[in-house]
Amino acid sequence: MDSGSISKLKRKENNMTANEAFDFGLSKIDELQQETGVVIKIIPYDFTKFKDGGKHEKELKEKYSGEECADHNKWCRIHFSNPTDEQKEKIRELGNYLNMCGISSDQGGCAAGWDWEWDWSFKYVGKDNEEAREMRDQMYGLFKECGF
Repeated sequence: MDSGSISKLKRKENNMTANEAFDFGLSKIDELQQETGVVIKIIPYDFTKFKDGGKHEKELKEKYSGEECADHNKWCRIHFSNPTDEQKEKIRELGNYLNMCGISSDQGGCAAGWDWEWDWSFKYVGKDNEEAREMRDQMYGLFKECGF
């Protein structure tokens, strides 16, 4: 990503809505896929996994419908399948860049890949979230120790 892209985003970031930030993040993930060849699956959030007649779905939608949250129809899991060490570093860099832009979410992984949960945990606050960055760096450190 060149410095022109970063400065352009910096001028725009405080004017984005959470949905615009979500779409912006997806566009950066698409760029990452094209640039590195990492296999990425975008899996829509499945409300049907809760067998409670829709109660949990309704609660999630009500609780996570604020200004910082993306529309529930956009929610998804972004799965990076078996990234190489070089791809892992690019994923980490993108995560830190998006965090710098004010975008954060839950993240996790296993031997088969890494996941970014862009669901109810997706937040756009329009500024860097140092706590989220530290948590992401700790997670990537653990992945590295475990050979992921």
